[in-house]
Amino acid sequence: MRESLEKELKKLNQNLIRMATMAEEAIKKAIKALEERDAVLAQNVILEDAEINALEKKIEAKTVKLIYREQPVAMDLRSILTALKMVTDIERIGDHAADISHLVLKIGDEGYSGIQNVHDMAYAAIRMVEYAVKSFANSDIELAKRVILMDDEVDKYFEKIKEDLVEKMRDVKIASKFADWIANYLLIIKYIERIGDHATNIAEWTIFNITGSH
Repeated sequence: MRESLEKELKKLNQNLIRMATMAEEAIKKAIKALEERDAVLAQNVILEDAEINALEKKIEAKTVKLIYREQPVAMDLRSILTALKMVTDIERIGDHAADISHLVLKIGDEGYSGIQNVHDMAYAAIRMVEYAVKSFANSDIELAKRVILMDDEVDKYFEKIKEDLVEKMRDVKIASKFADWIANYLLIIKYIERIGDHATNIAEWTIFNITGSH
């Protein structure tokens, strides 16, 4: 029975890492679609989100089945609870990648002078997701702690870009012509900021899985 449970837990973690990798790729594609105004790539991200959602349901069903059938305790139960919590954050990263892609389709070809800051913010968030996934896959507490600290960088970018966009909104000439894309960029940076938050959550759940302390 013990060997069977270990096998199931290994398979559960593999699916979790696979789902996290899919979400990581989704946000990379969404940001690339934004930078290159690639409507086809944006559409692909939106369509592929269904695969991430389907894997989430599969993992959730597996965790419930394991708890019911195996009645795990101690570290085994902790691993299952970690998967159940972590899968929600991973799914939300995929959702935000799709949200950004929807906005790419709305923005069209309009440019933004602060796009480099959006680029830097996005890739800081992407690094957080990459490191969070790696910390979980390798049970690396130090890397997980690094992810948590990195969230401050993403938050600073968010505040800087938000202030710039709000300032543009105050300019009547700019606002009258570009109000829609300003609003869309405000949403985009909010989604990126939330991706950083979800990466932080994944890192925190990794630490919990290893130490039992959240």
